[in-house]
Amino acid sequence: MVRTVLLPGLGADARLFKPQLDAMPGLEVPDWPDAGPGDTLRTIAERLWTTLDPSGPWVVGGMSFGGQVAMELARLGSERGTAPKAVVLIASCRCADAIPGQFRVAEALGRPVPAGLTRAGLGTLSGLFIQRERLAGDDAEAVRATARDLDIARLKRLARLCAQWTFSRADAQHVVESGTNVVQIHGQRDWVIPLIPAARHDPTEVIPGARHLINLSHADRVNDAIRRSQDAASA
Repeated sequence: MVRTVLLPGLGADARLFKPQLDAMPGLEVPDWPDAGPGDTLRTIAERLWTTLDPSGPWVVGGMSFGGQVAMELARLGSERGTAPKAVVLIASCRCADAIPGQFRVAEALGRPVPAGLTRAGLGTLSGLFIQRERLAGDDAEAVRATARDLDIARLKRLARLCAQWTFSRADAQHVVESGTNVVQIHGQRDWVIPLIPAARHDPTEVIPGARHLINLSHADRVNDAIRRSQDAASA
């Protein structure tokens, strides 16, 4: 199997990739590095690059926020002569203008909110995710556990970087022109990164009726997209 790295969503970890890890045990899911005052998503990607030390054919995928960092890693790879063969964007976006304005406003308003209140809000939000995504059993528990265990300070720092991302359409096009195949799989009814703005960047595959956590709710479709990218990378 071609080396494949998956990056989870904002502040999340490998638990939300359980359906992918069960189906493809060789997948790598690194921990998020912390973010300081001077960081950007590019500097976060640079620290991940040092940890991953990519060489040879490789594929990088990202869920939501993780897809943004995957695009930054692809740009670094193109500059360093080790571009990934593919980027798999799972309910994510190719560049910054697909990030909803509401998220930027919510991130700014959330900065001064005390950690205890943020924690309580995450509990409510996890329940909303479970309801809207129609999750049950292990998938629902993974969402609850992830929300319960989030490091609030780290979450806020990473959310700031997400809101301040400046990756342009030209940057995304440069990644493609450098030889990386960008595969974008998206839910038709995604309520976090809505399909309408994301559609400007030509999702490769739209799942009818699906919402945001397609890595859980439509795991087979996501797994197939990853496998296709692996197969193409090894051809």
